[in-house]
Amino acid sequence: MLTVSPTWSAVRTAARPRRMGTVRSVVGLSLEVIGLPVAVGDLVEVTLDGGRIVGAEVVAVDEGVARCMPLGSLEGLRVGAPVHSTGGPLSVPVGAGLLG
Repeated sequence: MLTVSPTWSAVRTAARPRRMGTVRSVVGLSLEVIGLPVAVGDLVEVTLDGGRIVGAEVVAVDEGVARCMPLGSLEGLRVGAPVHSTGGPLSVPVGAGLLG
């Protein structure tokens, strides 16, 4: 079996292109994102004015439009704001204290 060094794994991760989408609209507490190939449950990050980043979970996908629910305040959000996919779902690390 081929073993890959941690350094090589870091290089491969860093060299991966980041796909960017944009905010198409904000409706109530949800936002619509276009230009990203995401699935329901994926985590995306929205860059707001001033460079602040807010996570959002994809809750629906329809004909190239992803509807997302933010995980924080959207103050400063504008239509056209850049969005990128983290490449997977939201995850929470747990340690021995939580595992029991």
